[in-house]
Amino acid sequence: MKTQKGALIAGLLAFATVSAHAEAEPEPPPRETGWNVAPFQPHLIRNDAPELCQPFAAAWTDLFDAAGRLDSADLDLSAIPHEAVFAFPETVRSGRAARTQSLYYETFEARHDLDGDGDEEVLFVVSYDRGWRYLGAGLYLFDTVADFEAMQAQYPERYGEISSTYHWNELAAEVTGGPVASFGRLHRVQLFLHEGVLYTVSDGRGVSRGQQSKRESVRRIWPAEEAETVCELQIRPEAEQFEPFIAASPFYQALKAMYAGPVQGGMCYGTMGWTGVPPENILPDLFYRPQAWPEPNGRYGPEEEPQDDVARQLRPLSWGATDPFSWQIYLSLRQDQPEFLRRMEEYYAERFAMPPEEAKTAALQAWRALVDRIFYARNNDMLLAFLALRPAAPAEPADFVFGAPLHEVLNAVDVALREPNALRNVTPSRHVPIWARAISAAILAGEPTDVISDLYTTYLETHGPPDDPSRQARYERDIALLHANVLAAAAVRPDVLQLLPSLGAPLDEPTNYFGKTALMYAAQLDMPESVQVLLNAGVDVNRRTQSVQEGDRRACGQLQRDHRTALMYAAENASQELISLLLDAGADPAAEDTEGNSASWYLARNTKLADEARTRLEARLAVE
Repeated sequence: MKTQKGALIAGLLAFATVSAHAEAEPEPPPRETGWNVAPFQPHLIRNDAPELCQPFAAAWTDLFDAAGRLDSADLDLSAIPHEAVFAFPETVRSGRAARTQSLYYETFEARHDLDGDGDEEVLFVVSYDRGWRYLGAGLYLFDTVADFEAMQAQYPERYGEISSTYHWNELAAEVTGGPVASFGRLHRVQLFLHEGVLYTVSDGRGVSRGQQSKRESVRRIWPAEEAETVCELQIRPEAEQFEPFIAASPFYQALKAMYAGPVQGGMCYGTMGWTGVPPENILPDLFYRPQAWPEPNGRYGPEEEPQDDVARQLRPLSWGATDPFSWQIYLSLRQDQPEFLRRMEEYYAERFAMPPEEAKTAALQAWRALVDRIFYARNNDMLLAFLALRPAAPAEPADFVFGAPLHEVLNAVDVALREPNALRNVTPSRHVPIWARAISAAILAGEPTDVISDLYTTYLETHGPPDDPSRQARYERDIALLHANVLAAAAVRPDVLQLLPSLGAPLDEPTNYFGKTALMYAAQLDMPESVQVLLNAGVDVNRRTQSVQEGDRRACGQLQRDHRTALMYAAENASQELISLLLDAGADPAAEDTEGNSASWYLARNTKLADEARTRLEARLAVE
């Protein structure tokens, strides 16, 4: 494929230009190096028991400076004064998945004479969970072993032989009056006994998956009348510390937008947020603990890391091909990626005195970690990434050098898709979306219409009508899905819009779940040529958006102002020429959205119009 650099896409992208008549070239601004991010180390912000808080802070500092995740489960309590230490489980399993399951659906017990009266008490830790959801854990204290064993004897009588943490929590709370301490979604509960008082270093807050605690504490939890926090430690900086980086990094801003979801509404999250996590949560490691990720969230061993990097580059491409607005965000990410890597290299060299090659490797790991944070998904990956990942990928997966030009990336996608049985290991429900995303990317990248036609035709030939009549309905749904997914991209290409009907694609179908059409996109993007093609094809000029019903899993993406028409999109964003074009075609100026706003209300928000044009349009949109 060859990328076409025509005026069609230039109208979509706003590039700054310099006047040819300028007297002299201005001096370029000085090149910024590194990032203006202040240093940070863990530090105490509450120190009510120095004999405990100082070694606690030292233990966290050691963990902060070590490789691997910053996880309280790995905290070494040996230097903290104690008569006994209790850990549930005693050892932490390695590996992210195994570690996450350390407390899930588990119970633990420990017997010890806590108060020095010669009789043992029992510490009983029980996971809080609902189904597959791990919600933390509770600690129950039994005054005597006899009380604990009596509770154990009651369990099968009341609940049967199957152990359930829900029932253990219910019974333990009934016998003891409730937990003496509760813990968040951590991987290990750690306690220590000092001078007859029981303390914990395990977080009591409900920190959910993907979130990171910024503060850790030592809590006195027993005797109950003395329960309070005695030490508090800042282990990660506050978000404000990273504002210089965030403000200066279009690469990061693009990733943040990708996590939040496509501008058009998309799904609840652009990257299926239940598998990704907020990118800001990795910034402390990225800037202060580059040793934190000996391995990114890759699927392969180190020898196959380059192929995993191909998949990492295909994920944002797949996201960006959703619609024209998402494509602009993707292009911003691509454009600033080299600058991000350069400045990270310089930051690591300056802050950590890394040699050049080590700093370069660390910068690449930072890129991997950030992209993984947004897109990594074990079982719900971004569509085009399947073309690079074994065993889902073809025998010859999509391959290109890191940072390759866009036309080379699209070539690699094209070659992988055209391979016989290319998607044999990918579930059939993904075949159409993968092809649609590849075609959309080619359209948005400005590929010539003969290339678009060839891609479309190749799909139609390789996924033709089935011989089995029972599969005809599925085939028709797939073709309709292909057409709908491509229409959003085609809205910025009048030449492609003219081509699509010959390929069987109707131009008036909705492009997404809330019913946005190609005409609405073209109106919003101020593309009069595209609007004219669509009107000539007879599309409904007064069609409205229609969000999903409340309670639908996509309801978080409902439009604030629904039932919009193309005229409303144009009135807010387009030129007098395009707005007049819609009115001349019969667009209804009296139509109202779900907030009761007509096109006149949207026109008042349009910042592009000159006063004279606005006055003329206000008169045309006025409704008696």
